[in-house]
Amino acid sequence: MGVDLVLGPSLGADATQLWRPLLERLPPDVRAHPYVLPGHGAGALAPASSIRALAASVLDWATARGLTRFHYLGVSIGGAVGLEIALGAPDVVESLTIACSSARLGDPAGWRARAASVRAGGMRPLAEGIALRWFGAPFAERHPEHVARAIEHLACVNADDYALLCEALADWDRREAIARITVPLLVIVGALDPIVPVADGERLAAAAER
Repeated sequence: MGVDLVLGPSLGADATQLWRPLLERLPPDVRAHPYVLPGHGAGALAPASSIRALAASVLDWATARGLTRFHYLGVSIGGAVGLEIALGAPDVVESLTIACSSARLGDPAGWRARAASVRAGGMRPLAEGIALRWFGAPFAERHPEHVARAIEHLACVNADDYALLCEALADWDRREAIARITVPLLVIVGALDPIVPVADGERLAAAAER
């Protein structure tokens, strides 16, 4: 029969490029379903001003594809969406994998400042800095082509939709709710991640185990 896997991308990322290495390695019985964040390219979800609204859009998108139960893997804001789905609609989630994400992402003031900056000057002035935070210096030095591709995609993301998502992350905090998660949960963190340190991932995993 096979299994369905919904893939939630990170803020600013090109979903096609982000998931390509994974899609090339999936077994044949896994059907992957990547979605596109608002303003991030063709087939994108509608603009959303909260993580809960974004999660509802993802559920509607999944229903339209005939997905009644699925495994979920999300990175960054995609992880936040996965947590929101698991809290609000646990019956549809077979398992949840959260990568480089947590029950609260970053600093609210920082997200609001980024939203204001993007609205004032567009995406391109911030694109290089964002991309370099994703990859880290060692990887960027070895694979500058990946960084250049990410910068170009970031520069083309719709500024208003991106700013709305930044503000949604500023307002989102589910740390008190994580203990209610009942679906199988895997948390993945990166040692060089400047946004989600290892300690945040450990706290998320520990809270969900209670």
